[in-house]
Amino acid sequence: MDEQYLEQFTNDNLKERFLNTDHIEVLEAVLADEGNRLGELEKIKSKLDFGKKVDPQEVQGLLPQIKQDVDTLLEATDIREPSLSSFGLFDGTNKDIIRMYVAGAGYLAGAVGIGIGARLWKAQVVKKGKRPSLIARRAFLLGIIPAVPGGFRIIKGAMHHKIRSNDAGYISATEELSYPSAVGKVRTEMFLAHEYVHHVQNVMGFYYRDSINLGIALEGHARCVGKHIATLYSRKRDNPAYLYHYLSSGVPELATAYVWLCNRFKVAPDAKLAESAENITEEASELSLHTLGNALFKVYESAKGRQMLADIVHSRFVLPT
Repeated sequence: MDEQYLEQFTNDNLKERFLNTDHIEVLEAVLADEGNRLGELEKIKSKLDFGKKVDPQEVQGLLPQIKQDVDTLLEATDIREPSLSSFGLFDGTNKDIIRMYVAGAGYLAGAVGIGIGARLWKAQVVKKGKRPSLIARRAFLLGIIPAVPGGFRIIKGAMHHKIRSNDAGYISATEELSYPSAVGKVRTEMFLAHEYVHHVQNVMGFYYRDSINLGIALEGHARCVGKHIATLYSRKRDNPAYLYHYLSSGVPELATAYVWLCNRFKVAPDAKLAESAENITEEASELSLHTLGNALFKVYESAKGRQMLADIVHSRFVLPT
């Protein structure tokens, strides 16, 4: 795919384009629609069928239909099928967590080293027949200094590890979809659909380059495709759990982006529409890639229609001026 075409989708460009007062009204309309639907589904959540956990063999059997449906939506042909693997700490998508664990272990090792060193120092003083000073007796307490940040990093890594083990990822280098192994069929399918969109993006060239960061566009595009797949499966399988899965994460993202945009332009957000937003301050300068991408691509889809999702990966889409 031509790099000149990709340049319009860089993070910097999309962040700048999102700062438009006209987008506030569009997001209000999208939020009213999706928020109302989520509210209806929340009332019957206990009755929704999210399916039982699926084993690796069953997951393998789910991918062909997901592939066919996403390929059809994106008008993609001859897309090679990616491999599948259940979540693993060392699967290539969790380098940040590994760094937290390693850094934490390093600090804790330093704390242990200080403690042992202090004990040896005290023992040497006693061996020489001297009375250990207060400093010699309490030197091991210096180990607390590296132990605190070490423990913090281990705890932070464990928290991220737990969250990530219930999420999915795409490993572009090996064309592999990583999925959580302890969730029901509906969530598994929706996770696979999202990550398979990233695979299509990669194969068709609408993907990261060394000099081009397309994170916002990639996530926004995948979020929009996910909405259509969730709607399709909810209807075809008479199971709104698919749509609930999408809306339960999509609506808070849209609400957060909406409030953030209102804050930037000193506009009072609609209180009801803002209920699902994450807590953000008026000074907050950044939105996550998923949040900003979801909001901005919903704006573009509202203006250009669903066809834009296919046009984007076929180098046919030009961002509105």
